[in-house]
Amino acid sequence: MEYNSIGPEGAKVLAPALLANASLTTLNLDGHPLPIKQLKGTEPIESLALSRKSLGVKSAIVIASLIGVNASLTKISLAKNQLGEEGTEAICQALQTNSTLKELDLSGDFRIGS
Repeated sequence: MEYNSIGPEGAKVLAPALLANASLTTLNLDGHPLPIKQLKGTEPIESLALSRKSLGVKSAIVIASLIGVNASLTKISLAKNQLGEEGTEAICQALQTNSTLKELDLSGDFRIGS
C-alpha cells in the first residue's frame, strides 16, 4: 500500500529525526500509525502487537531504527504485514543492537521477495 511519496530511502532519512524528537507520539507511513514513544522506549512497554496493520517497508525501516535503542521491549509482533525483503532485513539488523528483545513474530504472509 502506498499512502505517501516517502519511499524506503526517505524512511531511512526520517528515522534518526524520530530518535531525536521528544514530542512526536505517532507516525503514519503505510496506513497505520506507529506508536513512536513505545517503539523507542520513552514510554516503556514490554510487548507491542503490530500484526495485521498493513505495514510495509517504510514502517519496518522506522521500527528497526527505534527498537534498536529500546531497552524495555521484550516482545514485538509484526506478523501478517508486507515488510518486504528490505524491511525484514532492517528488523534483523536492529536485533544485533537490541539486547532486551526476546520474541519477534514475523509469521504469516509478510511478503519477502515480492
